[in-house]
Parts: sequence; C-alpha cells; structure tokens
Amino acid sequence: MGLLSYAASEATDQPALTRAMARSYAVLSKVTQGFVVTLADRIALDQTVRLHRLVWSCAFCIWLWNYFHRSRHKICQNWLLVNRSSTIAK
Repeated sequence: MGLLSYAASEATDQPALTRAMARSYAVLSKVTQGFVVTLADRIALDQTVRLHRLVWSCAFCIWLWNYFHRSRHKICQNWLLVNRSSTIAK
C-alpha cells in the first residue's frame, strides 16, 4: 500500500485544518510529528535514520536562510540610515 492510498484512507477521519490553526506552531508540530511517525511505521529502520537526517538538514537550511535573510534586511536598513545621515550632514 503506497503513501497516497494510505493518506486518502486516513484523510476522512481527520478534521480539516483552518488557516488560523495551520499557522499555530503546536498544530504544525503535531501534524508533522504524526506524519513522520506514520512514515516511520511504513519504512525500514535504516531508512528512518536517513529520513531523520534529511528532515533536520532541511530544517537547518530553512533556519539558515531565515537568519541571513533577516540579517541582510537589518544591514540594508542600517546602511540606508548611515548614508542618509551623511548626505544630510553635508
């Protein structure tokens, strides 16, 4: 039984998530945890370790992108403030 047929059979029992619920970290965490546990039940143990590494690798990449994206935004704001004040002082 593939994941698609499994997801289709389980989807009827689960309530639909509203947009506000999907934004909640607790709900997202629970849904993700349920998905990973369900997936882990269906694959071999050695594949579970690789899946775990893949999930953490993706999570780290997302965190890294967010960190540098926010840092770049702050650097640009500071640069604009410094340059604006230096042109006003002239």
